[in-house]
Parts: sequence; structure tokens; C-alpha cells
Amino acid sequence: MIYVLQVDFKMNGPFGDEMAEAFSDLAKSINKGKNLCHQF
Repeated sequence: MIYVLQVDFKMNGPFGDEMAEAFSDLAKSINKGKNLCHQF
């Protein structure tokens, strides 16, 4: 069985392009996870 977990945290920014730049390294790190599976 597949589960999807979404957690929303209140945040005051950055947003848009600034957010993309600020979280780029974190996203790359998460993407390297052994068990990461995503579909579009």
C-alpha cells in the first residue's frame, strides 16, 4: 500500500524565485534519497 504524507508549515517567506534558490540545496539532498519515488 502506498501512502502520501503532506505536512504544511506556516512560513513568512521567502517565496517564489527566492524560495527556489533558498531551498535548492535541500531539494537536491532530498532527491538523492534511496527510497524517493515520485510520479507526475
